[in-house]
Amino acid sequence: CGRQHQPYAPHPDRVLGQCSMTGTLVLLDDLPDAHKLMTQTAVVFATIVCVLYALLRKAEGEMVGKAGADSAAYEKPTSCRQQPDEDMSTYWARGYGRYKHCGLRPDAINPDQCRPEYSQEPLDLPLPALSAKDVAALAELREGVRDLSAAHRIDDSTLVRYLRARKGKPAAAISYFRSAAQWRDSLGVNRALKDWNLRAYEESLAPWWLSGGLFGRGRRGEPLAWERFGRCHWPSLLQQLPFEDIMKLDVVHTMRAFAALEEHSMNSGHPMGNAILVMDLYGFGRSHISWSAARSYAKIVANRNNIMPECCSHILVIRAPPAMFAAWNLFKGMLDDNLQEKVQMAGQSKDQSLNLLRKYIDDDEIPVFLGGRKTINGDPECRMVLAPGGRLPSFALDRFLALKKEEDECSA
Repeated sequence: CGRQHQPYAPHPDRVLGQCSMTGTLVLLDDLPDAHKLMTQTAVVFATIVCVLYALLRKAEGEMVGKAGADSAAYEKPTSCRQQPDEDMSTYWARGYGRYKHCGLRPDAINPDQCRPEYSQEPLDLPLPALSAKDVAALAELREGVRDLSAAHRIDDSTLVRYLRARKGKPAAAISYFRSAAQWRDSLGVNRALKDWNLRAYEESLAPWWLSGGLFGRGRRGEPLAWERFGRCHWPSLLQQLPFEDIMKLDVVHTMRAFAALEEHSMNSGHPMGNAILVMDLYGFGRSHISWSAARSYAKIVANRNNIMPECCSHILVIRAPPAMFAAWNLFKGMLDDNLQEKVQMAGQSKDQSLNLLRKYIDDDEIPVFLGGRKTINGDPECRMVLAPGGRLPSFALDRFLALKKEEDECSA
């Protein structure tokens, strides 16, 4: 007809109505007992991605026009752009991501230190204030999983978090704990840091996955976790590696991060459950969005929650693209007040994101690249602790596969 085709842009109200009924089910239909295993973070991610997928079908120019002024204040870090393999080969030599699980310690980049180790034995960690009702529910939960104590920790700090993940309901917490224990047994998760090939599943891809790390403390002493999700290209990682390998990579990361949080709890005297997770979405765009990628990431989040439920008190999503920010504003009213307080989002404006961070974190603990004052050896991105991410380069993939092959040959 001679007319330029205009991309379909559904009205946000219609999108929200469709997604609220079907979107989360589409993303989670492959998960076992999804309604029990998915905790707050997974539901947030799944629903936002569903809405975002529809909103991103709008004309790209419209989004860029709205974002231009806000994002101008940020200088685009070179690690947000894809680097040639020869540049990325320096990531190992420079130690990027090497200390991503050591950033809660006073000397985060001490080369002589060991990584945090997950304790197979029960730990006497500090507990939050418990009411008489909480104490009774905790006793019921402990009795309900006592038969699993030979293979799984049932110390009070562990059980309190599973109880809180099910809003203090002992029967639901027992079911959740048993389901999580069954999954952990199926993969040998509790001994992953002892028995798995850590040269492959932890060291070889450290600069790229997981992008980010544990680093610093909040205003009240909370441990800080930073995830540079916008710098990781999740769909391409799914194409490069079998999902089973990606899952094992993330299990190792999660177990190491959990060990670091328990170490911090023991040393600081603060109960588990007060961590602040900062999700940096700078660089997140249309190429990151697909139904298969969303479904796979929802599985990863469910796995993390099987290992370490209720470890975060706040989730701060910063430098979110306009479509994501719009989706959140549409969708957050569906959540209860506690979850709305727990998950907060700021757009691409430097002031918006920095102001959100400053509500909980002093400038001395915010990296320079986000507007704070923290560096490591003059690096404004603190990349020895906060892994820079990026698409997985071919030489790193080859190294991972070679290390994995060595393990397969040794076990044959």
